[in-house]
Amino acid sequence: MKNKPFSGLLYREYFLIRKSYVSCFVSLFIISLLSLLALLSMKYGNLALLLSDDPDIKLIDNELLSDAFRFEIVTMIKFMPMIMAAAFCYCPSEVAGKDVLNKWDRFVHCTPVKPAEFAAVKALSTFIGMAVSLGLSVLLMYSFQSALGERFTYGDFSIIVVTVAFMYIYSILSQILTIILRNAANGTLAATLVLFIPAMIFFGIFGVKLHEINGIEPGESIGLNVLMAPVTEKVQKICPVVLVVLALMLAVQFVSLYLLYKRREK
Repeated sequence: MKNKPFSGLLYREYFLIRKSYVSCFVSLFIISLLSLLALLSMKYGNLALLLSDDPDIKLIDNELLSDAFRFEIVTMIKFMPMIMAAAFCYCPSEVAGKDVLNKWDRFVHCTPVKPAEFAAVKALSTFIGMAVSLGLSVLLMYSFQSALGERFTYGDFSIIVVTVAFMYIYSILSQILTIILRNAANGTLAATLVLFIPAMIFFGIFGVKLHEINGIEPGESIGLNVLMAPVTEKVQKICPVVLVVLALMLAVQFVSLYLLYKRREK
């Protein structure tokens, strides 16, 4: 600990969340496999019959319904693995709860390691989790787009960046609030309220505007084919800003945790 405190603490982070990472990998593998099977079915199986352009074999005669169903299947294939990959961002936040539960935050004050080193380890492990999420999401999206015979677009990349950034910020908030409240459940709940309530309000307003633009009655649901176009357009505009935010959040997390550890030390 005295000779290599940083590498030892970083190893501890990953040792404590190794099971969560394994669970995420297994879940991601299963979801990716199911998406691949759905893709193969669209080309060679039952979904090919449902969505075929051949009037002699297709089971859905309504062209608009067939196109909408195809779009929803393709969207699920592309984005479900990406959503699962984004869960890697949250894994490092679980250590904060274990620190509080096991009184690790009291033990650290007896060690020669400085608060800045503890904060740096937390920030780096979370940033690595975010980078893994981003890399896996891009790889999976590119692979499925290639399998579908489509191009990997800037719109696809933008949706990935925004989704991963949301989970990254959620993970950071959970860690900070867990340390402040000294309770993992309360910290996670507080982070959920801080992020998800504004997000729900935003999407509610966004949904009302989409209903008005497309002339859809308030009680009617919006299909994915109607929803994805304006969403993709919006995220493409904010993607460069979000990339900057990802880098800034590393500094925000480090400074916040440093001040918290420094305060505990006093």
